Amino acid sequence: MTGRFAYVLNVLRGQLALSPVLTGLGLLGVVSGALCMAAALIRGVAVPPEGNLIETATFNGSVGVFILTLAVLLPGVEWTRNGRRTWTGLMVVMIVYAYGIETV
Repeated sequence: MTGRFAYVLNVLRGQLALSPVLTGLGLLGVVSGALCMAAALIRGVAVPPEGNLIETATFNGSVGVFILTLAVLLPGVEWTRNGRRTWTGLMVVMIVYAYGIETV
């Protein structure tokens, strides 16, 4: 059983290494979600006016997992070099905007 688990981890690590920008943004989302959850536990959920740290934590964490999933699947898609670069650039802009608008 451990051999299979190690194999799966090695495959995932290899797939994530092929798209380091998306991997970094996905990890940023998971980490910022965890930080928002910790802040909610320490200082409370509500942040005036109309802020909710739990919603921010779940949004950032789920978007982070979504981006990590895309980073794993991306190498299996047959793109042109410019198509992949354009798609990745648009994703980076949209993800950074979403993280910023939700967290701030």
